[in-house]
Amino acid sequence: MRRFGVCSRRYYQGVRHDTRDFFYEGHLPGFSVNTLIKKGLGRPGVDARLEEIFARGIDPDDESHASPRGGVEAWPARHEVRQFADACDQLVEHALLHDEVDRPGVPVLDRAEGVFTLLEHEGMHQETLLYMWHQVPHGDKKRPEGYAPDAAGDPPVQRSVTVPAGAAMLGADRHVARFGWDNEFDAHRVVVPAFEIDAHDVTNAAFLEFVEAGGYDDPRWWGDEDFAWVRRAGLRHPLFWERHDRQWCWRGQFGLLPLPPAWPVYVSHAEASAFARWRGKRLPTEAEFFDGQHYVLKGASPATTHELLRPSFRNWFRPHYPYVYASFRCAGSLP
Repeated sequence: MRRFGVCSRRYYQGVRHDTRDFFYEGHLPGFSVNTLIKKGLGRPGVDARLEEIFARGIDPDDESHASPRGGVEAWPARHEVRQFADACDQLVEHALLHDEVDRPGVPVLDRAEGVFTLLEHEGMHQETLLYMWHQVPHGDKKRPEGYAPDAAGDPPVQRSVTVPAGAAMLGADRHVARFGWDNEFDAHRVVVPAFEIDAHDVTNAAFLEFVEAGGYDDPRWWGDEDFAWVRRAGLRHPLFWERHDRQWCWRGQFGLLPLPPAWPVYVSHAEASAFARWRGKRLPTEAEFFDGQHYVLKGASPATTHELLRPSFRNWFRPHYPYVYASFRCAGSLP
C-alpha cells in the first residue's frame, strides 16, 4: 500500500467538479506535446494557449483557491479540449513512429527520456482518474455485473518490528536506472538510527478508535495549520467513511458497504500524523525535498501501475489532500 514519508510535492487532482471532469483530457496530451514535441524535438505545438493552461496539474493550498492559469475565464469548452487532444495525439504518434526520439547527449531525448516521461505520466494519471471517479456520485456510475467487494475478515494483530541502525540508500543511480524523475536523483546513503515500525498498515478499526476518542476535536494531536483545516472543513472522519443510521460505512466505488475493519485506512498526511501522535508515535521519514509544503508517498496502492514500482520512485501531495489511496504505518525512535 502507499505509505506517507516526509516532504516533497505533486500536482492537484483538478479544480471544481465541473472543470476537473475534463481537465486531464487536456493535461495529458498537452504535457506530452510540451515535453516531447516542443522541448525534445524543438517543433511548434498545437495551441500555445491551451498548452499553457494544461501544462501542469493544479496544486492550490485548498480547493477554494483552485483556478486555471489565466483565471476561470480561461477554461475552454470541452469540444475544444477534445479537438486539442486529438491534434496533440497525432503529433506525438507521428514522432514516435517516424522521428529519432533516442539521441545521446540531447536534452529530453537522451536515452529516450521524453518517451519514458510520457509513458509514466500516463500511468500516474490512470490512478488519478480512478480516485477522481471514486468521488463521482454513485448514481452517476454503472455498477459492473458481479461486483462484490469482500469486506469480511478481522484486522491483523498489530505489532512493532525493530529495525537496527544502518545506512539506507535513497534515490537512484543515473548510470544504472533506465529512467527516473528528477526527484529520484542522485542516489545517496543516509545513516538511520535504530527505530521501530508497525508490522501492518493502520486499519479502519484502529483509526476508528481515534475517531471515537474525539481525535478530530483535540488540538493536541494536530499541527496548528492542520487543526485549523479540520475546523474550517468541519472534518469528523476520513473522506472514505460515511455515517448512516449509527453505522460506519466505507464509500466504495459503486456503493456503500459496512466499514471493513481489516482494510487499511485511507487518510491525508495531516490525519495520519495526528493518529501517530495520539498513539505516541510518528510517521516514517525520508530525506527532505522541495518547499516543505508537500509530503513524499512511497510504495504503491492497488491502483498503481507496475512501471512505478521501484524503490526510488517518489509521489508527493499536500498534507490536507484526502483523495488518494494512501495508507500508513506508525514508527517510533529507540534510545
